[in-house]
Amino acid sequence: EIKTLEDLNQTINNLTQQLENYQQEIQDLNQTITELNKTMNTTINIKQVTSSVGSHVNLTATITDAAGNKVTTGKVLFKVNGITLKDTNGNVIYAIVNNGEATLTTKTQAAWIKNTTNVQAVYSGEKPYKSSRANTTNISITKGKATITLEEKTITAKAGQTLTLKAKILDSNGDRINNDKVVFKLNGRTLTDKDGKTLYARVVDGEAVLEYTIPETYNAKTYNLTAVFGGNYYERTQTQGKLILEKKATTITPQNITTTNGKTTIKAQIRDETGKTLTSTTKVAIKINGKT
Repeated sequence: EIKTLEDLNQTINNLTQQLENYQQEIQDLNQTITELNKTMNTTINIKQVTSSVGSHVNLTATITDAAGNKVTTGKVLFKVNGITLKDTNGNVIYAIVNNGEATLTTKTQAAWIKNTTNVQAVYSGEKPYKSSRANTTNISITKGKATITLEEKTITAKAGQTLTLKAKILDSNGDRINNDKVVFKLNGRTLTDKDGKTLYARVVDGEAVLEYTIPETYNAKTYNLTAVFGGNYYERTQTQGKLILEKKATTITPQNITTTNGKTTIKAQIRDETGKTLTSTTKVAIKINGKT
């Protein structure tokens, strides 16, 4: 309650001081808002990297502000040969910035193995930082390592029979490979078609399958079976097994027996167990009354 002029002057002084304090607070808040609204230029660079097809690689970008300080917020996307990296659903993969770095771990694709493969990083920007784009950086991609195994290590068959040769091929991460091809060999000789052309088995979903008919001329014995994988994207690797060719059962049907001037000629037809006439050179023992 104001009773005197002195009290009124004191009240005015108090209100004036409070007003000045509020004005200073408003000024400080405006300054803070101004600082927060400021945007800073950023610089993004990519660390050098080497990798091989099928292996995992870390793509790392460093982001700093105009003063050289580490940027601590935002996200980064990477492009390889101009193509933005995405997940299996087609969504862009982002690496979150942490303490001035953003790292994306991804699998090295076969399509990256070119004479020149480059990677680029793009920083999205987030207040108070501006977005930025790194210069493309060449990366070294080499052929990957793989393992190959035969579905059947030991196969038993007979000449003339058609086999289904199968091999399983995985990359260094144990994932199924979907490119390059496999050749099969018997005793070191590559399997070919009737025209002498090499038979290739394409690798699809980690498997190579080849239908092969064993020539009738192959002798009954054990052969070394080799499956060899390699080509444009993976280093050469191989595995071995066995192919055991068994003898075929045969039947002999006499057709004609003639004797001229004391010389007897016996003609007979020899067929294998499938009914096919034998066409190869062989020996036949003749017995009369049990004596050869």
